[in-house]
Amino acid sequence: MKYPEYIMRSVRQRFGLEPDDTSRDKDIDVMSPIEVFDEWLGWQGIIGYCGTILSVVEDIFGVEITREMR
Repeated sequence: MKYPEYIMRSVRQRFGLEPDDTSRDKDIDVMSPIEVFDEWLGWQGIIGYCGTILSVVEDIFGVEITREMR
């Protein structure tokens, strides 16, 4: 598994699955980190702010986050 279990559980639920249903884990594992973050945010009810949040994190922490989305 590419992503931590607590992230996987949220993304599974975002896809309409039960938190422990691993049937789409291979699909999730091939998603880019940005795609997974966007889905995770969506499950938390934070929709449409992925780019803004990433920009703020970059500016505050002085890190560059790769913005590639497949």
